[in-house]
Amino acid sequence: MIENKILAMISNLLGLTSSKQESILIPKEFVESEIPEIDSDELYLLNNSTEYKVQIFDGKLKVEEYKRDEICILLLPNGYLAGSDGGEFGGGKLIYIPNENPENFTIIKDAAMRYIFKFKDKIYFIEGFWNMLSHYGDLYELEIEGDKFTYKELVSFHDTPLAYTIYHDKILIVTNETLYIITDSKKEPIFKDNFLDYFYSNSIAAFDDENIFIGVRGGIVKLDLINETVKFYKNINKDFKNTSKLKL
Repeated sequence: MIENKILAMISNLLGLTSSKQESILIPKEFVESEIPEIDSDELYLLNNSTEYKVQIFDGKLKVEEYKRDEICILLLPNGYLAGSDGGEFGGGKLIYIPNENPENFTIIKDAAMRYIFKFKDKIYFIEGFWNMLSHYGDLYELEIEGDKFTYKELVSFHDTPLAYTIYHDKILIVTNETLYIITDSKKEPIFKDNFLDYFYSNSIAAFDDENIFIGVRGGIVKLDLINETVKFYKNINKDFKNTSKLKL
């Protein structure tokens, strides 16, 4: 039920904390491996394997299996915002649900919602759509005055936003092929590689410029923006040999 998903998301949001530490420890089951070549058997196997989510928890890198939820939420004083994503077949909505009389919800926008979040005392949401034929997405600012909701587009993407994080008072957004830094409604690509299009990024954990981690299928990716290096860490506890090969 959608209500149970929303309650679970609220519990997770309330339980998260983050901070920074000097030494970044990567879980021992994730071992540095060569980034597979495009169209290689190894890449097909990874593409059909377990997805891993990265996050900063209690100052450390936490990696766990990623389970996609079709609902994102943001708690407000008198209610909450909820966004839904219909996946590759389209659809989704951004709605406001008041704590009192929740049946009197307001539909703000019809969109495939990815994330809703607060940043510098403002509310933002990210929408994005991705299938075999189309890739696009946008970053919006949402304004609330009483019971009225308005929004404005800040950044438009020609590819699909898949994950975000707040980093040094800026917004980092990874799409299906590029990592962007968003400053004052302007996007700047700071990393681009076509392997991202095959790995299906789902999360970002940014400790510093030398330690930016992205959760992907089969493992995690580490970006070092200072030394301009990319490393892939595969979960060696997973058996990829028996995974059926699927075309993308």
